Amino acid sequence: MGEPDAITQHQIAESLLDRTGKAMDRGDFDEFADCFVYPREIETFTGKRLLANREDAREVFENVRLHYRSKGVTQVVRHCVDAAFEDEATIASTHETRLLRDNLLVQDPFVVLSTLIRTARGWKIGSTKYAIRDAPAHNTALSGPAARDIDEV
Repeated sequence: MGEPDAITQHQIAESLLDRTGKAMDRGDFDEFADCFVYPREIETFTGKRLLANREDAREVFENVRLHYRSKGVTQVVRHCVDAAFEDEATIASTHETRLLRDNLLVQDPFVVLSTLIRTARGWKIGSTKYAIRDAPAHNTALSGPAARDIDEV
């Protein structure tokens, strides 16, 4: 695949980052949830969680927003690092996230690996793997105490 495909892959990933970021900022769960397929997996260094449906996703959405408020986050800056087609309907994408309070980092930047899936309703996020080392509360917000181990489902 040539250069135009690389731009397209990157644009698809950036578009989903933009949509989910704006929805998270506004507290618009419905817009946020529409960016994902279900069931889907979330994985952190502390565990895996299967989100079977939108209601499972709502819990994570609210937990992450609460984590951001507790840290005084005023801005979440994310950018696509790389994106590549695995096949015509799947993109592997990585992005970096920086959580800021004004212009100060509130935790180390972290990388997220996502699988993006082409659906009948456009590109959506199928799974996410978070590499967050220094923020146990953030990992808990994502894979939380209510998390179900993927191997057990």
